[in-house]
Amino acid sequence: MQRIAKVIITTTILAAVGLFLGACSNSGGADSKDNMVAATVNGKNIMLAEVEQEINRQMQGQQAALSSLQLAQARLQVLDGLIQKEV
Repeated sequence: MQRIAKVIITTTILAAVGLFLGACSNSGGADSKDNMVAATVNGKNIMLAEVEQEINRQMQGQQAALSSLQLAQARLQVLDGLIQKEV
């Protein structure tokens, strides 16, 4: 059962990376980010907006100091934390 959970989490994280990369190139603006699902855990959607809010809270508006790679890593860490919390 733990193996299945690990596979699901890994797949979700990989999908999230794709979403983040797609969101970076999306010219739809902030409104489209609010409606994007970053992950679904136990039937509950974790929205990209939730991830961004947590990043803003943790970084206190200093995201510009991070490289694109560092910001992507921070987003993934936050998303992983939200997934673990929900699991």
